[in-house]
Amino acid sequence: MKRLFLLTTLVGLFAAVCHGQKKYEMVIEKTDGTNIVVNTEDIVRTYFRERTGGDNPQPTALNIVGTWNVYEADVQGLDGIWTFNADGTGTIEEFYHGESEGVDKMTYDFSGTRLTIYLEGEKDDPLVFDINVVSENEFTWTDGYDTLTFKRQGN
Repeated sequence: MKRLFLLTTLVGLFAAVCHGQKKYEMVIEKTDGTNIVVNTEDIVRTYFRERTGGDNPQPTALNIVGTWNVYEADVQGLDGIWTFNADGTGTIEEFYHGESEGVDKMTYDFSGTRLTIYLEGEKDDPLVFDINVVSENEFTWTDGYDTLTFKRQGN
């Protein structure tokens, strides 16, 4: 009887160790049908905070037309300059260590919080961004790993 108990205990212990070796990611399912996926290794902490604006905050309307400075999460240097013209055209200039990597022409569609970018020569492979509007002069975009912050030039 003692051997059976010891054997059962050891099997349970080994099973628990095996389950501890899996990698997980946190998935947040939003009411609009989209998901936000974050690797658990990238999470420092999770928490809730009281939002301002009451129970039904009105999203800030965003006029995307203009020139935006783009920063990565560390906000240590300019990552790009994106320009959105009123006619649905624009440019994307990316930087690496402060040096321009060139300017790409694009067209775009913007509706609500969905920004779709069509790079010149790549019309069949658009970039789709579900953005988070912070204010009329700032929005962010997260791909599950990195967050880019867009700040309107001049503000």
